[in-house]
Amino acid sequence: MPSAKPRNGINGASRRHVCFFSASHTARMRACGLEASRTRSETFRASQDSVRVKNSSACVATLQFLVFFASPTSFSAIRTCFSPESILRIELAKYWCSIFCRVLATMAKKVALVTGGNKGIGFGVTRKLCERLPKDSWVVLLGTRDVSNGERALTNLKECGLPMLPVVHQLDITDSTSCKQMKDFIHQKYGGLDLLVNNSGFAFKRNATESKYEQAKHTIGVNYFGTKQITETVLPIMRDGARIISVASMCGKMGLEHMSAEHRRAILSPDLSFEKLDDMMKQYIEAAKTDELTKLGWPESTYEMSKVGVIAATELWAQAADKNALTPQGTKGMFVACCCPGWCRTDMAGYEHPPLSADEGAERVVDLCLAGGDEEQGQFLMEKKVVPLSFPQKFSGKTVPCQQWLSTPVA
Repeated sequence: MPSAKPRNGINGASRRHVCFFSASHTARMRACGLEASRTRSETFRASQDSVRVKNSSACVATLQFLVFFASPTSFSAIRTCFSPESILRIELAKYWCSIFCRVLATMAKKVALVTGGNKGIGFGVTRKLCERLPKDSWVVLLGTRDVSNGERALTNLKECGLPMLPVVHQLDITDSTSCKQMKDFIHQKYGGLDLLVNNSGFAFKRNATESKYEQAKHTIGVNYFGTKQITETVLPIMRDGARIISVASMCGKMGLEHMSAEHRRAILSPDLSFEKLDDMMKQYIEAAKTDELTKLGWPESTYEMSKVGVIAATELWAQAADKNALTPQGTKGMFVACCCPGWCRTDMAGYEHPPLSADEGAERVVDLCLAGGDEEQGQFLMEKKVVPLSFPQKFSGKTVPCQQWLSTPVA
């Protein structure tokens, strides 16, 4: 009696092989939080009906399954079970699965962005984040105005034997288009941002020949308005528990001391807003045209005034974060603070010989990134200690603890 023609081109042995494959890996997928089903011919199908992600955290389990399906060893065990037409379809599915695996692996990582990361303190911060953040769950972005400078920094970092290397991307914090391109890059490739280190800054030398107006316009344009611009640009992609750490300076504290009581009260007022703070910065720039800043109650140093702005902006961001109102999406548990890295030997440093290396200054910034908590929320720190500046706002203690923030996977 002639044997019955195998249905769907699969003989008994192959059918048993597929049954074994389906049963074992269905069990594995159920353990991972996924559900799977088999077709009438008991061949395994990864379709919209047969595989369903139960919640957002199951993306990792999905990734594990796709890695199995796309691997040559696993696939070779089942390829004899299908017709040539099916093989072609599965080869295509395998190709797209491998691409999807890479996308999921990237999207499952948390992201840190360091502005001005190609030299000085920013370079040190980038290096230390690459050392201290878990390489399997984090990626560090090095923002630089000139990509060639960033590539040179990357070459130097390769010689440090780091567990991971940063991704270099062009960023000019004073250019709105550049800031938006950075935001779009992060959003499309990684899904969101978890740590922003506002390091980019500028200072004129003490012997600068530019007019006081030009110095004020450029210094405040970079240090205050530029920092504010990149921060506000990326806020819509910041995830729960995200952190914003800005590099301020002891000069900001000095700036508060060097301004009139009237200006100081306005800065420290509970009614301060970004609209009022912006106006004060613009008033200062206009006052610089007269070359009589001290007479008008302003600090003589444009750098001091710019860092007053960074410290005040930190307070305002923290106030909004405390109410889950800093971002349009209502990001929860955000931490915002700023610190002085100390007087460091960098290209931007002033006269004489600063006592600290750029690496030592970077250590203070990274410690705040990875260890700051409720006590530091909205505060300005020097030498790892909070400096009381009489800002009126008290915070409710809703920041996500550091260890929880570092270890929690992307939602």
